[in-house]
Amino acid sequence: IRQSTEMSSGDTSVQRPQDTSSESEGETKQPTLTKNQQKKQASIKKRAEAAARKRKRKHERKKEEAASKKQERDAQWDGLTEEEKIAKRKIIAEYRNKQREEQKQRHEKWLADWNSAPCVMIDLDYESTMSEGLIRSAVQQVMFCYGECKKASHPLKLGLCGLQRGNYVHQQLMRKSGVENWQVVFSYEKFTSLVPTEGKQQKLVYLTPDSPNELKTLDTDKTYIIGGLVDHNTHKGIAYTRALEAGTGHAQLPLGEYVDWQESKKFHKVLTINHVFSILLAWHKTKDWPTAITSCGGGVILKEKYQTTTNKLPPPDNNNNNEQQKEAQQPHGDEDICQPEKKKQKCHHQAEEQVHNTAQPSHAEPQ
Repeated sequence: IRQSTEMSSGDTSVQRPQDTSSESEGETKQPTLTKNQQKKQASIKKRAEAAARKRKRKHERKKEEAASKKQERDAQWDGLTEEEKIAKRKIIAEYRNKQREEQKQRHEKWLADWNSAPCVMIDLDYESTMSEGLIRSAVQQVMFCYGECKKASHPLKLGLCGLQRGNYVHQQLMRKSGVENWQVVFSYEKFTSLVPTEGKQQKLVYLTPDSPNELKTLDTDKTYIIGGLVDHNTHKGIAYTRALEAGTGHAQLPLGEYVDWQESKKFHKVLTINHVFSILLAWHKTKDWPTAITSCGGGVILKEKYQTTTNKLPPPDNNNNNEQQKEAQQPHGDEDICQPEKKKQKCHHQAEEQVHNTAQPSHAEPQ
């Protein structure tokens, strides 16, 4: 009654406290983690800290090794006379000039082989079908392709098409150091514009595992397209559909002709970008499909008629069988130890019987 009269009289000095604890708790409440989640986060944090410490120790160790080597070189240099220093500088200069000349010759030969080789383009116009993680994986595979091509003695004319300035694929590619200096063909147009319209059917060959045609050889007057797609087989037939819609040629690698699929259980028909390029690069060098297919690894086993001494499975080891047979013929266990002792006991027993027979008196009556 007192509270009601005070409120009716307009006295606002006494006010009831508002319960805002539930609202504040609702605003600041965070989802609690289970014990397993807490343990997992603690384990991840612990591994990250251990990896950071390991990198730091490795960096410090390399730094110390470089400093000690520099001190040794400085000590050796200080111990030389002026004539020896001049002679050593001359030898070092000659060696470096020779290295530069050899590197220049190798690069010129590589460029000549690159210009005369068949052209293989990677179509990177698949951003709409990939997530950001898959795009990063595709860009990494493109880097693997360029690294193999750069080290190859018989390179292919590698190129990138379907690029779009500013999209995520282009951003991830440009983030890699030295991309602007790559010896590749950069094209910001679709793959259909690489050749004239009237020559698309004969000059362009889109490589896809869904094509009924098999690739027999690489021609220098044709351009071969590899789909720059990483989808884990979620967009089945997308490259084949793209080739059909564009009216270009299409083919697949001759895996069905040479690979024994029953034995090659870990080898998949749908290959990654760098595996396809590795097979093409190996064929360009050897002109032999079995050798090219086995060069990419992945547990591939060829059919029996295509197996050679280089790619054939190792024969069964017969030495172990021979050793097992020998061991089976030999006595095992306690027989090896007991048999000589039994022979000795038998001989000793026979000797005692002979002595006992000779020593025993004869009871026969005299005749």
